[in-house]
Order: sequence, then structure tokens, then C-alpha cells
Amino acid sequence: MHKIDMKLEKFNRKCALFLSNFNNKHILFIKKRILSISIDQIIDDIKIIQIYSFKIYQNLMIVFYHFFAIDDLFHNIFVNKLTKTEARKEG
Repeated sequence: MHKIDMKLEKFNRKCALFLSNFNNKHILFIKKRILSISIDQIIDDIKIIQIYSFKIYQNLMIVFYHFFAIDDLFHNIFVNKLTKTEARKEG
């Protein structure tokens, strides 16, 4: 398998796992977050990973990865913050 394909496969799995932890409210929050990203930033991210011929879905995964799965520490901080916010709304 090509090295770039292996990297893509790895973060696609990580993103899928990450997103499986969220309900629809969380997904909506993430979509709003994505809408606030500049197009230049998305293009830069895609260039860095050097994927031009993949489907839009995979490019979106790059964006998800950039914001939410960069490393486990960031992931945990984000999840904890979101969980506390949701708990306050319901409580």
C-alpha cells in the first residue's frame, strides 16, 4: 500500500471512531465549526496531505482530522468541554 494511502486510511479510521462518539447535536456543532473555517485553510490542509484526486468525503475527513483528531490530548479536551456543555444544558 502506498504510504499516503496508509496515512489516509489511519486518519479515516480515527475520524470514524471519533465521530461515532457523538450524537446529532454534536455533529451539528462540528458542522458549524467547519463552516467557520476559511477556504484557504482547507486548501492548505489538503495540499499538505497531498490528496487531490480523492472524493469530497475524504477531503472532509481531512478537515475533521485537522480540527478534532490532531492528537489524543486535543481530542480529550474537546470531548470533555463538549460533554460539560451538554450536561449544563440538560441539567
